[in-house]
Amino acid sequence: MKLTQRIRKALEIAEKQHRGQYRKNGVTPYLLHPVSVAWRVSGYTQNEDTIITAILHDVVEDTANFGIEEIEVEFGERVAENITYLSKNVGLSPKGGCWLDNKKQYIERLDGADKEVLLVKIIDRIDNANTLVKELENNGEEFWEKFNGKKNEKKIVEELSLELFRKKKMPKELCEELEGLIGQIYN
Repeated sequence: MKLTQRIRKALEIAEKQHRGQYRKNGVTPYLLHPVSVAWRVSGYTQNEDTIITAILHDVVEDTANFGIEEIEVEFGERVAENITYLSKNVGLSPKGGCWLDNKKQYIERLDGADKEVLLVKIIDRIDNANTLVKELENNGEEFWEKFNGKKNEKKIVEELSLELFRKKKMPKELCEELEGLIGQIYN
């Protein structure tokens, strides 16, 4: 990944916005996740907007002080549009608090995203799944209690996501990696 001025700025914003946040294990700094996703995304594309999207993909959803408007001012309409697709709390109407229905609605919206956005999303899913495998190995089944959705509901969401990634012809090796992780986690 070439550290352009815009990518450096995105990293600074992500660091500031995610400061003090940790992964569900309470130990791993959250910032490692978007940086890991961006690094891996850069192995598939050098599109600066896509890499910035990967760095900032959780800022709007998981922080309170940097919204879509700020993203657009700092990085332009394209990055703001990409992050809107990736943010579950932007532009979707919650369906009565039903976790699974809300996730299905989110996946339906992703169906309209371009391949660059879906590249960020599949790598995000893979990174999260790798983390979950490690946490389940370290903490056992009780680690599921840290999530809003139930294990069987999360499996449905992962399978629907994988189906979407295949339909949109995302890189075969990424689909296979995600499929393997889903099998490892849920079977």
